[in-house]
Amino acid sequence: MEWMETAGDLSALLLESRLIKEYQPIYNRQLRTERQLWCWNLNADCTVNPIVTLVNGEEINPAELDRFFGTFKSKRQAVEMLCKLAEAHKLCPMVLGLEAGIDACSASKLKQCKGVCSGGEAAEIHYLRLQQALISQKLKTWPFAGKIGLREHNNENNKTQIHIFEYWCYLGATENTQNLSEILTQKTDFKFDLNTYKILLKAFSNPKTEIISLPN
Repeated sequence: MEWMETAGDLSALLLESRLIKEYQPIYNRQLRTERQLWCWNLNADCTVNPIVTLVNGEEINPAELDRFFGTFKSKRQAVEMLCKLAEAHKLCPMVLGLEAGIDACSASKLKQCKGVCSGGEAAEIHYLRLQQALISQKLKTWPFAGKIGLREHNNENNKTQIHIFEYWCYLGATENTQNLSEILTQKTDFKFDLNTYKILLKAFSNPKTEIISLPN
């Protein structure tokens, strides 16, 4: 049995996440790389049809998370969620890309669509209603101007670790400020990782988390 000492819970969670992705142990399914992660991308143009596009995890831009909604394990799960939202909020399935056609959608004939597909509702109003319906699924934008460090110190083993992040992406860690410049200047290929995103959300909600502003 091997063990690795860390500066605390945050450092341990980040180490665990990295090692599981590296070794892919068969019993740690939930923390493996989300190879089939799916997400809805909302177009900035309210007149585009379809207004949302289903993209996989590789296409998620961490710097523009405000345009992405939900994280789903399958296309079926993502489509089912959108169908439920369309029905609950009387959104047009044709504009959402759930139904093909050039005339009024089938839902409008049942008065389950307010008529954006047939000119009965302005595209801007439908777009605002869609945004409101999706709000609970919205991924959070990066709340900082650039890179930050999360500092963790353990009094028992006197170990300190500074973890560097930008746009929810983990850039690396150091045990002293002298090595920060190497991490800050390295070229970064931003890739969205759901587990890191969840770890950071939890850390940011903890008032005891020590956040260090770093130069860009």
